[in-house]
Order: sequence, then C-alpha cells, then structure tokens
Amino acid sequence: MGLLEGYFVPLHSFFLTPDSFEQKVLNVSFAFELMQDGGLEKPKPRPEDIVNCDLKSTLRVLYNLFTKYRNVE
Repeated sequence: MGLLEGYFVPLHSFFLTPDSFEQKVLNVSFAFELMQDGGLEKPKPRPEDIVNCDLKSTLRVLYNLFTKYRNVE
C-alpha cells in the first residue's frame, strides 16, 4: 500500500517474518488499516480468514485492490 499510495511504512510497524498465527493476523490487520487509509472500504473478510488461507476471502481483498489500482502506471 505504501508503494501504491506513495508513502513509507516503517519496518517496526509490522513483522517482516511472522512466526506465529497472532503475528500474521496483526500484519493482515495492519494491511487492512493501510487499505482504509488509502481510500478503500473496510474489507469484509476477517484477518483470521486471510491467514487461514480462505480463498474466497483472499480473492475479495485482491479484487478490491485491483479495482482501485487497475489504471495506475
């Protein structure tokens, strides 16, 4: 999101190599916050669904990103 919106995300704000389920959920939650800051609606899927590799939830998030940024060069 930082690259798409043109801002820097400090490395201490997220886990670079998450080891536990909780760290992964925190990373996804942080990504959802960045998406909202970028003007997207709050994603419907829960961060836990994304971490658990739920295909439908993941595709929903990816589609929202695609529709917003498909014309960005």
